[in-house]
Amino acid sequence: AQIVAVDDVIIKAVERASLKALEASTIFANETTGGIISVNTLLSKAKASITDSTVQSTTGGITVDAFNLAVMDAETTSEMTSKTNAVSVIISFNALGVDASNIFFQAADAILGSDYLIEQDPAGALAFVERSDLDAGTDINVTADTSEEVIADLTGLPAQALDDGGIFDNSDDDTAGD
Repeated sequence: AQIVAVDDVIIKAVERASLKALEASTIFANETTGGIISVNTLLSKAKASITDSTVQSTTGGITVDAFNLAVMDAETTSEMTSKTNAVSVIISFNALGVDASNIFFQAADAILGSDYLIEQDPAGALAFVERSDLDAGTDINVTADTSEEVIADLTGLPAQALDDGGIFDNSDDDTAGD
């Protein structure tokens, strides 16, 4: 493709993903044994690129920018009441930016403190230019920013606080559309 512009050329990708999960179980029995396995995975990506193109901005700049914000709030609770013996086990796997759907491999990796068994495909932002010619009257900028936030409680948190968590434009106002 060929693009010729007088002013700025801006290629921008913005991704905002959030997950709020609650697993709350209550068991009442004479004698009981039980457990909970909770798996929460949040994956998100933003990709901005110029590929196999000629882009010209006669008086402005060329910007390729990707921004990704992933916010997770996951809670697992269990209440077990018994007249005699009660045994409860809670296992919770919360993966932010890594596809960790195999709970057995997750458990082994958690015990080992490793990432040997889980194939990682991290969340993030990617911005690039490949096999392209760029000609700008001012600056050429290629940037990628990502922010992953694990928040204990999102209740009552205004959208602006989540937005500023990523610090996309380093401001507290939304006039720039971040």
